[in-house]
Amino acid sequence: MITCYRESLATLPRALTFSTVSTGVVTFIMVLTVPFPVVYQAATEAGWTTAQTGSWFFAVLAAGALMQLVLTLGYRQPLGAGVSTVATAFLVRALPSVTVEEAVGAYLMTGALFVVLGIAGVFGRYLDAIPQEVVMGMLAGALLRFETDVFREVVSAPAIVGPAVAAWLLFSRLRSRFVPPVAAALAIGIASAIVTRAGATPSVTMDITLPQLYLPSFTVNAFLSLTVPLVLLVASQNASAIAGLWAHGYRPPANAITVSTGVFSIVAGFMGAQGVSLGAQRSAVAADPSVDPKPELRYGAMVVDAACVLASAVVATTMVGVFNALPVGMIRVVAGLAMLPVVVQALVQAIGSRRFQFGGFAALVIAASDVSVFGVSSVFWALVLAPALSLVLDRERNE
Repeated sequence: MITCYRESLATLPRALTFSTVSTGVVTFIMVLTVPFPVVYQAATEAGWTTAQTGSWFFAVLAAGALMQLVLTLGYRQPLGAGVSTVATAFLVRALPSVTVEEAVGAYLMTGALFVVLGIAGVFGRYLDAIPQEVVMGMLAGALLRFETDVFREVVSAPAIVGPAVAAWLLFSRLRSRFVPPVAAALAIGIASAIVTRAGATPSVTMDITLPQLYLPSFTVNAFLSLTVPLVLLVASQNASAIAGLWAHGYRPPANAITVSTGVFSIVAGFMGAQGVSLGAQRSAVAADPSVDPKPELRYGAMVVDAACVLASAVVATTMVGVFNALPVGMIRVVAGLAMLPVVVQALVQAIGSRRFQFGGFAALVIAASDVSVFGVSSVFWALVLAPALSLVLDRERNE
């Protein structure tokens, strides 16, 4: 597809209406509230310092916003981009098994693979190598702990985390377009921590973030445990975002998106971040006809969103300070609530199909076991063993 930067910039004033601006602000709130409690939990459990976590926050915010501007203005479509919540949630389990340098090496290999796939023009076909039921089963197994943590924290500290869960339930029921349920849960959770004085005592200061750069270390373990699953998860998220935009009449450039994912993931990888992808939920919100009756002007929402995200990247370390001041249980609850729709959807796709039902369930069980074999995490073995078990157990697939 031919880019149209000149036309996009020329029509940008008309694309910045009250509706597109307000939608961009809402999707920006989604950026800060949905994935970043998960990012913080992944970094904390891997033992990363505040400076390293701040660099991670900065990398995914800045790289995602730049990728979003390049694609949105280049094709005049609401192509939201940013940190992959699904991939980040997977890292909560996988990241503690590698060093920072090994993780960076795995992220760079992930980005390089996406560049190769995009240039070769094979995006949309390579996912067929592994059944989606198996990939979704692996994902559900890797993320299952998020949901068990929610119940565990509600039972152990109901006065602290209970109000956050109640706010999430209320706004999930109200289906407010302007107040995402996870944003409400995080806001009420912060208020609850202040009232109960359950958080840390240090005050949160406004700091300018200076990203850190790392020298990568390339290992087989990191490639198998991180790179392979990340490629599958990020590609699946890109595919779902593209499908959602197709439903609204857009024709996103699949190969350009794949190459951009690779390039900006490499940039983010050097700063300690797992890379970026299309944001399926944010793109769908911005592509809705209620944003603007003219599809060619809805991209204005993603321009506003990207501008806000770039501004927030400058103070990414301050965001880490906010999370540091919250009880650990509160972070786990908010992260679990953010991931609940993803886990449910993954479960449905893993065992809802009769063709690879046992394969999907086997992937779920193996990934959830958290057992390493030959130093390689259970997530990789789920992708290897589950398809083999499916050949034996899934009769309808073989008949």
